[in-house]
Amino acid sequence: MLGDTDVILFYPSKFVLITDILDNFGCLVFDRIREKSVVYTAGSNIPKTLSNNFTPEEVPVSAKETCQNWFYKVASIRELIPRLYVEMAILKCYSFLTASEYAQALSRLAHQIRGIADPLVAVYARAYLCRVGILVAPTVKNHLKPCWIDFLNTYKQLTLPHMKDKVQNIDMSTYTDLFLPALNWILQCVVYKASE
Repeated sequence: MLGDTDVILFYPSKFVLITDILDNFGCLVFDRIREKSVVYTAGSNIPKTLSNNFTPEEVPVSAKETCQNWFYKVASIRELIPRLYVEMAILKCYSFLTASEYAQALSRLAHQIRGIADPLVAVYARAYLCRVGILVAPTVKNHLKPCWIDFLNTYKQLTLPHMKDKVQNIDMSTYTDLFLPALNWILQCVVYKASE
């Protein structure tokens, strides 16, 4: 759905609605894996749940396997855009597997977004990646600069002749205004806790 720009002026609103659903989905998956992490100590009927600041070492093997299965299921999605968005939605679940996976996963996703041909769709995918990255790993920033630079590189496409057909009879300034919410979010993430 997020690859569809048939009603281009509605795209920013559609992005917000769909990513809200994706965020809820990601929370449901995280909560389900967390529920599977409940263990009972020998001779006790009292369940032991994970603390809020749990480490991957505390997670039972069965919960880790469930988490890995979710990432395998997502990896089997054939279309690029749905696969990227669903993986970004469940990115927080990496905390069940390893504490050091976020930097690599965020960087990999930033590079995969380069496969999205439509500049508008790509910039919103980058904005969602930046937003998810700040939420799950606020200190990891290796994906932010490539997101910004990749946008600058794709922005050049807007001046190409075939883009006139793409903008659906709206003037170019209205079309470029559609990029602003995503760009604002990307830049906010880039400067988040940055030194002067």
